Amino acid sequence: TWGWLNNFLFPALFNQVDILGNAMTDKLQWGRVLSYNMLVGPLFIEQERSPRALCEDDSDMAKDMYCYDVTKQDVENFGRTVTDFTITPAVNGEYGGGNVTDEERLEYYNSPFSA
Repeated sequence: TWGWLNNFLFPALFNQVDILGNAMTDKLQWGRVLSYNMLVGPLFIEQERSPRALCEDDSDMAKDMYCYDVTKQDVENFGRTVTDFTITPAVNGEYGGGNVTDEERLEYYNSPFSA
């Protein structure tokens, strides 16, 4: 899954070059997907997991294997916990039409939505 996200999805959604491979200097043009579509809000990725448990069957063939019950949801924390991150300060002129304030940027990054 990480390979697909890192090698396909992220480069497609966070594109910073034009169709000829030239770097785009106007950041308002970044993120175009197939020339016409554009990511217009923060990307929010969520993972649902099933709890791991030893398999149970009548024959005991799978007694040393793990199963994942798709009817249950694992609520335990998984992976690293990210508690703080740095938002890169805006540089004058990097966005066509003017820059936003640091407060507006923070509000944007804190407002992901899910489909």
